[in-house]
This record gives sequence, structure tokens and C-alpha cells, in this order.
Amino acid sequence: MRSFPEITSVVTKLGRPDVATEAMGIYESDSYLQLAPKEQWKCCRNKQELIEKLSGALRKIPGVAYTITQPMEMRMDETVTGIRGDVAIKIFGDDLKTLEDLGRRTLAIISSIPWRG
Repeated sequence: MRSFPEITSVVTKLGRPDVATEAMGIYESDSYLQLAPKEQWKCCRNKQELIEKLSGALRKIPGVAYTITQPMEMRMDETVTGIRGDVAIKIFGDDLKTLEDLGRRTLAIISSIPWRG
């Protein structure tokens, strides 16, 4: 992350506090990036371009999934849904066979959607 001149510092928080509403697992971490003032940016013209280039660089690290967002937006999404991510699908019901079938169908549908990360 620090190889990008737009990023001036990185702080990573690992684990979670002892708050019942915290959706983050103890094995997960958040990295907070401090950006240089826009007039000092060298490799990217705007935030979207920086996100795309940073995502491309991070994808090279095997076994790690990244979500790039704003801290407050991320916390609100996690607290409301109990799930970390921009898109969440929750399926409720009592019939395990039906839930399993719906889960498979949902996975097939969302797996067919092109992903840009």
C-alpha cells in the first residue's frame, strides 16, 4: 500500500473490541490509509483510479480479500447487516432443505455477475 505515493501512512487494526454489536471477527483486520493532498498525487488522477490500481496490486496477494470503503460507511454496513461487505444476502427460514436450495440458486446467480474489485 505504501508503494503508492498518494498513500502517506497505513495503520492496521487487528481483532475487535468487546462490543456486542461489532461484526468484525478476531481474525480480521482493518487498514486505514492516510492520503496525501490531491495536488500532490502522482500516479492517479482521482480516488476511483487510486482504488482500481490499489485493488489490482492487492489482488496479487493470495488468500486475502479486500474491501475498500470509508470507515464510517463500513461500520454502519457491518452494524446494520452483521456482514462485512458492500453487498450482503441473508436468507431466513425454518426448512433446511429449502434454505440449502435457495443458497445454491443464489450462489449460481451471483457467481455469474462480473466482479470488479
